[in-house]
Amino acid sequence: MKNLEYYMSLDYTMNIRTETDFDQSKYFIATFVELEGLEGTGNTIEAAINDLNAAKENWFKVNIDLNRNIPVPHTSIKNTPTKLTVRLPYTLNQQVEDYMNYEGISKNNAINSLISSGLIREASKRYGLSTH
Repeated sequence: MKNLEYYMSLDYTMNIRTETDFDQSKYFIATFVELEGLEGTGNTIEAAINDLNAAKENWFKVNIDLNRNIPVPHTSIKNTPTKLTVRLPYTLNQQVEDYMNYEGISKNNAINSLISSGLIREASKRYGLSTH
C-alpha cells in the first residue's frame, strides 16, 4: 500500500491565480489540477503554496486512513489522443445524437463531452472531490 511519503513526493500540476478581496486587496489561490477541491490561499504566492501543501498532506492522510483511491498526477499519464471504435445500442446512439443536435456540436465532441462529465461525476463520488 502506498503511504503518505509516496503521495507527497508526486509532482502534481499546480495552478496559481490572483483574486481581489472585498476590500480590493489582492491575494493568491493555489490549486492542484488533479486534486480538485483543494485550495491554498495567501497574501503571497509562497504563502498560498504552503497553505495548499498543508491541505494536500491532511487530505492524503484522511484518504489513506479511509483506504480511498488518490488520483496520481497527470504527468505520469501518457497524454496522446486515442482513436476508439465503439458500437452503441440504438437507444444510446439516439441519445447521443439528440445531445449533439441540442448542443450544436459534432458526434465526436458530444461523446467526449459526455464521457468527460461522467468521469468528473464518478471521480467526485469515488474520491470525495468537489465538482465546482
